[in-house]
Amino acid sequence: MKKIVSFTAMMALAAIIILGFANAEATITMTSVTLHFTAPGDDGNSGQATEYDIRYSLSPINESNWDQAVQAAGEPIPSVCGCIDSFYVEGLNPGTTYYFAIKAADEVPNWSPLSNIYEATTLTMSLDVDEDGDLIPTEFNLAQNYPNPFNPVTQIEYSVPSNSHVKISVYNTLGQLTRVLVDGVKSAGVYTVTWDGTNNAGHHVASGIYLYRIEAGPYNHTRKMAIIQ
Repeated sequence: MKKIVSFTAMMALAAIIILGFANAEATITMTSVTLHFTAPGDDGNSGQATEYDIRYSLSPINESNWDQAVQAAGEPIPSVCGCIDSFYVEGLNPGTTYYFAIKAADEVPNWSPLSNIYEATTLTMSLDVDEDGDLIPTEFNLAQNYPNPFNPVTQIEYSVPSNSHVKISVYNTLGQLTRVLVDGVKSAGVYTVTWDGTNNAGHHVASGIYLYRIEAGPYNHTRKMAIIQ
């Protein structure tokens, strides 16, 4: 599931900039959302902020309830003004709608106004309990890779509800096979495979858009990802 996200965290003297662009997409899984936002300046539209405060809530965030929203752990250090920063919020509940907002500060600290609010619903997966009491998925699923875009590695999560032969392959935009990541029988469960941006010969691929496809029993699904070398 992909949604375009744009945040503007601005300092008091900075102009408001809200972007929409196809290459900065939110990556949404059952338990996480990846946000992308424009870095503010600490002197109008230039310079570099000192810190971010990223928060989320089950209800829309505004200035009056900002302090009650949950603060995310490990916010990134702001980049130079105008760059695109990303942040991975994890530990969320499946099938739940969250609201995200961000502020930034300079070294004083002077805090920016509240950013625009981003709404995202985590994916829902049906789970069952096997004879050992373990939770297992009841359907096939191929999640969006994280991080995306990525350099040097990314992770792909997939789910298998019963013993199945699973093949996950990466292709370039011409449809040419780049790398086979998984090719074997998997028992029921949720798995993660890592791609380091190399092809089957072990050479690093060029920057750009790639497709990854899962073939598992009756299930076939393809998603896009971007690598920046």
